Amino acid sequence: MIDSIILGPTIDQCIYAREQFTENEYVKSHQRVKSHQRVNSHQRVNSHQRVNNHQRVNNHQRVNNHQRVNNHQQIKNHQQVNNQQENVTGKHNGIPMILQRSVAMIALVMLSPLLLIAMLLIRIESSGSCFFSQDRIGKYGRHFKMYKFRSMYLKTDRRYSEPDPHTSDRDGICKKYKNDPRISRVGAFIRKFSIDELPQLINIVKGDMALIGPRPALAIEFNAYPTSALCRLNGMPGLSGLWQVSGRADTNFDTQVTLDDLYLQQQSISFDIKILLATLPCVIGAKGAY
Repeated sequence: MIDSIILGPTIDQCIYAREQFTENEYVKSHQRVKSHQRVNSHQRVNSHQRVNNHQRVNNHQRVNNHQRVNNHQQIKNHQQVNNQQENVTGKHNGIPMILQRSVAMIALVMLSPLLLIAMLLIRIESSGSCFFSQDRIGKYGRHFKMYKFRSMYLKTDRRYSEPDPHTSDRDGICKKYKNDPRISRVGAFIRKFSIDELPQLINIVKGDMALIGPRPALAIEFNAYPTSALCRLNGMPGLSGLWQVSGRADTNFDTQVTLDDLYLQQQSISFDIKILLATLPCVIGAKGAY
């Protein structure tokens, strides 16, 4: 007994103690590994959930953006359809006609000195009436008498000469001649500055025409219209228009139809005012007028 106390633990006891220590260390190490694995697994789950949530948010945003784009496109398509339907039905969206008729009446009074001078010069140069009326085609194909100052010699005048149709300076249905032998000297001047068109203010007062719109066609031109040109008849014919401020006789018939159709689809009060403001410079410049 005394020897045991003096010598300390035996070899077996030391081995046992070491084994116990090793086993405890192993258990602790195993627990630490498991804890670390659980933490890593939990972190991976959280990361995966965050990624999924982010993807769901992105997908939701993409869906919302796609829906907004589709809704915007549907609204634009609906507006375009409405504009086309208004064009087909002939709804007038420009300056109100009652206002246009009032403006035309005031213009007739204010321009009366110029009108009287033009009438006098026409009568001095050649015999016959200073006015010229012609059957024209208006809205929905309605016939009406359009008034102009006479710019040509009468057929009974010895100076009158018919032009050769093959020498027309304009392609298409509407024929135009830069050197038309039928036109008098006074007529050439009033045509150049569109003075010959001023009597059409009377047509506006009567309700046959508007200040702005497609030019009224001759019956012979109307009878030769292709189907694509009939859209011109969905609006009130005008004294001026988008075609007149875009080149007039220098443009071909197909371009004229395109411009008239474009005007009718985009007709508005502001658009009418823009065309009216552009008309005066075009008249003074006399571009495309003959």
